[in-house]
Amino acid sequence: MRIYPIKRPLCAAIAAFIVGLWLGSAATLPGMGCAFFAAAVMLIAAAASVKMGKGRLFLACLLALAAGLLLMQQTGASHRALVPLHGSEGTISAHITRAPADRTYVDAEVTVLNGSTLEEPVPVRIQRAWEDDGAYTLHADYEFTGTFSAPEPATNPGGYDEEKILAQRGIATLFEADAPGTLIADPPAWGQWLNDVKDSYSAILARYLGPGQQALIAATLFGDVSDLNDDFYNVSQQFGIIHIFSVSGLHVSFILAFVLALARLLRRQHSWGLFLLMVPLLTLYTLLSDASAPAVRASIMGLATLLALRLLRYRDPLTIIALAALALLLANPYNLWQIGFQLSFLAMLGLILLTPRFEPFLAFLPKKLASALAVSLAAECVSLPLVAYYFYQVAPLSTLMNLLVVPFFSLLVPLALVALLVAAILPALGALVFLPVRMLILVIVALMDIVNSLTGTLHIYIGQPSIWLLLLCYAALIAFCLVPLDAGQLRAGVLAAALLCFAVLILRPAVSSDLRLTMVDVGQGTGCTYQTADGHWLVFDTGPGADTVAQYLRYCGANTIDALVLSHSDSDHIGGAAHILRDFHVRQLLASPYAQQSEEWQALAPYLDDTEIVTVDAPLTFSLGESRLDCTLLAANSDGGENSNQVVSLLSDNGCTTLFCGDTDSEDLTTIPWTAATDLILVPHHGSKNSWDTDFYRQHSPSLALISAGANNRYGHPHAETTDGLASLDIPALCTADVGAVRVYEQNDALYVRTGSTH
Repeated sequence: MRIYPIKRPLCAAIAAFIVGLWLGSAATLPGMGCAFFAAAVMLIAAAASVKMGKGRLFLACLLALAAGLLLMQQTGASHRALVPLHGSEGTISAHITRAPADRTYVDAEVTVLNGSTLEEPVPVRIQRAWEDDGAYTLHADYEFTGTFSAPEPATNPGGYDEEKILAQRGIATLFEADAPGTLIADPPAWGQWLNDVKDSYSAILARYLGPGQQALIAATLFGDVSDLNDDFYNVSQQFGIIHIFSVSGLHVSFILAFVLALARLLRRQHSWGLFLLMVPLLTLYTLLSDASAPAVRASIMGLATLLALRLLRYRDPLTIIALAALALLLANPYNLWQIGFQLSFLAMLGLILLTPRFEPFLAFLPKKLASALAVSLAAECVSLPLVAYYFYQVAPLSTLMNLLVVPFFSLLVPLALVALLVAAILPALGALVFLPVRMLILVIVALMDIVNSLTGTLHIYIGQPSIWLLLLCYAALIAFCLVPLDAGQLRAGVLAAALLCFAVLILRPAVSSDLRLTMVDVGQGTGCTYQTADGHWLVFDTGPGADTVAQYLRYCGANTIDALVLSHSDSDHIGGAAHILRDFHVRQLLASPYAQQSEEWQALAPYLDDTEIVTVDAPLTFSLGESRLDCTLLAANSDGGENSNQVVSLLSDNGCTTLFCGDTDSEDLTTIPWTAATDLILVPHHGSKNSWDTDFYRQHSPSLALISAGANNRYGHPHAETTDGLASLDIPALCTADVGAVRVYEQNDALYVRTGSTH
């Protein structure tokens, strides 16, 4: 007797169910009419194939596909129940499902709308009120008043897309709260107990570990990265070991390996007691990890593995994976679009299918090393295309770092859990049991520091590949899996084809060579990038957000910045400089001596080791390949008066001239030494009336004026004096507050523009 009477047919039906979910959420389907038409066509095809031997399987897959499609349509309809209310005000009662400590929002399920109980809870994201900095209790109910709105789409290519990200969570509505929420119902008993357990382990970690160590353990054990050092998290990502901080099968395998090792010592590895013990333990671990898709999948697979070990009967890892996926998708069909879900299941498939394919190529190595390397390569190959698509980078040291670091984490995870348990029961032993935990943390951090100091992370930003290129890579991997293991030459040929696909993925150009200037939508601030005709990258100011301009550069596949020019030290122009200096090789940083004395500059100090600092206190000229960059300092003032000490730049590239004005006031515009006509001008001070000078624009007569300002900003930028003045001079103007990012291309000596998140 088998646990599951069917193997791969079940996998096929679940795969068809997943395809149905995808079809049910695909924007290309205008409605259920098309879906039913497609189902009718497939039913006819199924009826025609009944005479064939596989007719029943085809029909089962067809029914599974239809079930997936209908489930996603029904779920989507209920999740969009509040869409008609967008733009209106209301009062809601909401059950808190997620409340990150370092964010300005909470996720919740609306149960009561304007006093009426909803038939089904509707997920929403609640934007906290400006003065709301309190903590919200998970699983409790709160009442909010505010306004319903639609999530904002991306305004920068490759940038944060609120609409898409929330749609992947099944959230179609934002609720902008007018005031902090009012508690109306405490969590149920199980929810309160779970919150108490979280508070308890946080208190224990704080008692025996330092803040950095505590944050590392919380991130490693439970996927809570809110307090993890930003630079450490970033280095982990660039090394390709970021999966350590996403609870997955790796963590559950660490726990299972530790428990099974103890069970073998006691000769109880085949007992029912072991299985019955692990059910509540893994369930609790999953709940403490906020029941993320990878954690649920890993726990289901871990328990299924234990069950198979106990019964010593049917074991088919592909079926176990498929059943875990089915359980997650039935619970929430929108799990299909979660990055963690996709990477988690792809990694498991890679380990099962690719590892035995790589091992023959590594036969010259010692068996254990070959096996470990094959596992690491398999996981890397299946995850690389998806990581490149979502994060725009590849990590050449990923395989090496996984071999070096993961074994230490395999000890850290179970030891930290045991230490938490012992410290909770016997506090007197807490310091003793946490000693090896602290030592392991020191070893891990030291090992990463040593590699980083010797070689750097060697990460490469490649930009976002097309979805078709991703499919090509996975098609090549599938072909490699299907080749018979004994067909040596054919297997090597298919592997070479797969490697060629990966080479194309990594080496292809990320953006058009015609791209010149991009005025990134940084909100209320300024941040611009420029790609010269011969491929050099320059950045002029970095906006207030830490990662907005840096994320755009990753999307473009930029790795070296030839010059970073900071007009002055106001946070809305320098706020993102630290991440650019940290993540890219910046050859030169140009700034005034007054900016270098500011507090904002001090935040850049840890990232300046490999960057030449160029002080702009007089007119300077730089050659960047075939381009020329002129910089000068206006209104030098040691007192640091408002909008004084502005570094103004003129870039001449392939016949195209661009003038970057910073926040220069109107009376100082006349002192700019360059007087010739200019193709592009970045309007100073976000279009403020205090920086408007008619003669300046008449003299430079730009083909296009660009204004960087935040939507609905409190200063009212751009002011009517500026926009009306540009219109009166027949100078076309574009503002990020209206159109999002502005990308200027040069082709055949002419300029053309794309706006928003258009690729």
